[in-house]
Amino acid sequence: MCSRWATVTVGDVARLDVERVHVKVGETYKIAGVLNAGQGMLERDPIDGSATNYPVLYRLRTNQLVMRKLTAWEGPITVVPPEFHGYVVSTEFPTFTLDQTVMSPDYMRLVCQRPEFWEQMRDRSTGTVQRRKRVSPGQLLQITFDLPPLNEQLRIVDLIGAVDNIAHGADEEALAALQIATSHEAAVCEAAEGVAHTTLGLIAEIVGGVPKDKKKQEGSGLVEVPYLRVANVQRGFIDLSRIASIKVPPSTVERLRLRPGDVLLNEGGDRDKLGRGWIWEGQIVDCVHQNHVFRARIYDEDFEPRFVSIWANTFGQRWFYENGGQTTGIASISMSTLSRFPVPRLPLSTQVEAISTSDAARSAANRALSLGQAARLLRTALLSELLSGKHRVPPSYDALLVSA
Repeated sequence: MCSRWATVTVGDVARLDVERVHVKVGETYKIAGVLNAGQGMLERDPIDGSATNYPVLYRLRTNQLVMRKLTAWEGPITVVPPEFHGYVVSTEFPTFTLDQTVMSPDYMRLVCQRPEFWEQMRDRSTGTVQRRKRVSPGQLLQITFDLPPLNEQLRIVDLIGAVDNIAHGADEEALAALQIATSHEAAVCEAAEGVAHTTLGLIAEIVGGVPKDKKKQEGSGLVEVPYLRVANVQRGFIDLSRIASIKVPPSTVERLRLRPGDVLLNEGGDRDKLGRGWIWEGQIVDCVHQNHVFRARIYDEDFEPRFVSIWANTFGQRWFYENGGQTTGIASISMSTLSRFPVPRLPLSTQVEAISTSDAARSAANRALSLGQAARLLRTALLSELLSGKHRVPPSYDALLVSA
């Protein structure tokens, strides 16, 4: 901790201050909730006074500290933002007014996001049943944290806010780029519905993948390789955040090893997700696929694999929905059904042009998503380093304050 910082209790900078609202039948109340881990607030459906057994509710005011007593060890605490001013909560949510001469509400909101703060809430929780443990207002006021001078609080808030703005802007840019890509793909595919069609079975080799059988993963002569599950094969992208592995004979690896350009389509699940997928781009060496994921390897040079995948995710979503089977609540498509899937005979140049525009937009989206992820990682590091006092934002930052 910086030597100029003081160790204080919540009670040093806040006092219990609840505004009671007596519930009346016929009046509508806007209800709020508090998210875990200091992540803010959420809006719940409004209720009529006749829909609650609480005779009294608490009204929220901007910049008050509010927590949920029940399961407080999960960190359900934050500072009320302006958009929730006037909302009400149950009496499980006590409110506290901050002394803003020494405590910035925005800085307190960051304090609530620190795991060290939740740990103290957890340590003060009382009760015999884990899910029913509570923290009382008095116990919350005993929690300690390190408090920098007010001007230093404002610098920290401003710097982390600037990083938040980068992440938010990147998310919006990614969403806009994806909307451009999907709109373009939908328009191309809509125009293609009127041309002559062939079937996927006539232009591609379609195979199922390897089943997950623990008994068959025992014995000698097996090799362990990564494999794609249904969860990895999303509509328009391959999610590689979590890759499983499986032990199979070398001959299975040779037969099912994915190659760049392979079109992947999911066999089953919810009916609106049948045929969901994307192309494999060789991201992982010696990767195979689960038996619930079909692989279509296009051998007809008049068809571009990426276009076939785009077609399967647009027109195909409706086609698979109408032609899939349904048993015991699970929808699925068979290999014979997939072989009958109609594919338009568009000129290859038209397919390539459609892919080029789509790829440009998707590449922009991926760059924006990477920027947003980097900003969030930076924010996590800043929250830890700056609020612990390990590093300081120098006074020279005042000239750069976003809020100035």
